[in-house]
Amino acid sequence: MDTVSLAGVALLIAFVAVFAVVVVSYMSSLVKNAYQIKIEIRSEMEDGLRRMSDDSEKWVRMTKRDLL
Repeated sequence: MDTVSLAGVALLIAFVAVFAVVVVSYMSSLVKNAYQIKIEIRSEMEDGLRRMSDDSEKWVRMTKRDLL
């Protein structure tokens, strides 16, 4: 093999390596964003459930008071 073909193979290997690093970096960014969205959704659901629980407790207290 001459130096031109060796340089071409080395360049191709470098390109594949850089492409692999970029893909892994992009995928890790997507996973991180998905996890953050999951945390936000869980927090919003817990807040909503807490509000619903508070409202239902308030309604039960008012109903009991009205019945008494």
